[in-house]
Amino acid sequence: MEKTGLPEEEIKLVLNILLANIQVLPSEEVLEKWNEAKEIIGTIDEGDIPFLATSLTIACDGIWSDDKDLKRQRRINVWNTREIMRLV
Repeated sequence: MEKTGLPEEEIKLVLNILLANIQVLPSEEVLEKWNEAKEIIGTIDEGDIPFLATSLTIACDGIWSDDKDLKRQRRINVWNTREIMRLV
């Protein structure tokens, strides 16, 4: 609520929409993309490999993250909270 400036009810609404659309992926599928993700982001921040590998596993428009290192790679779109809020 602090970062967005939205009231609690709106935050709950957004979270409910997000949670209704979460897709659980088998770890085997994510692991198949692990090395590709490591090549893309590993030298920047190894901690971001799981997020990038997951995004490479499915058809997605990008990742919502305020992680500046993740945004440095150019393979997957990354939007920060401020950019997402401009879309609403």
